[in-house]
Amino acid sequence: MKASDLQKEEKGGFWQRYKFLIIGILGALLLLATLSTQNVILSYQLEDGTQYAVKLDYSTFGMCIRCYPGTKNANDVVEKAIFFGVGKKKSVLSAARALQEVAGVDDGSFRLQAGGILGNNGQTTNELVAYLTSQGFDAAAVSE
Repeated sequence: MKASDLQKEEKGGFWQRYKFLIIGILGALLLLATLSTQNVILSYQLEDGTQYAVKLDYSTFGMCIRCYPGTKNANDVVEKAIFFGVGKKKSVLSAARALQEVAGVDDGSFRLQAGGILGNNGQTTNELVAYLTSQGFDAAAVSE
């Protein structure tokens, strides 16, 4: 073996040298993003008492990572909503529309209950309600 071959073998590429460090950092970021989630809850109750509720979970970076039914009646809402990998406003709007469609209310009496944080900068439920109202929904804050 020549000395030049030995040097080439020792050096390796950037990826060879730092791949475990890079993979570790990316894994830690992904773990952080999924562990520290924020969420939004949307719900609607029919006059007969049937309630539809859906919960959307967001990563630290503001992308929707989960949408699941908050009540047994809301499975269809999750199937109809476009939520995965989109931002908060788009996924909230999609879930609200799906909730209205599944509840079958289109006569103007659809009053959406909303709670959670809309923005990454700590916007409150009031901003969430204001956003939904600006999009044509009759929305109110969830009473806790």
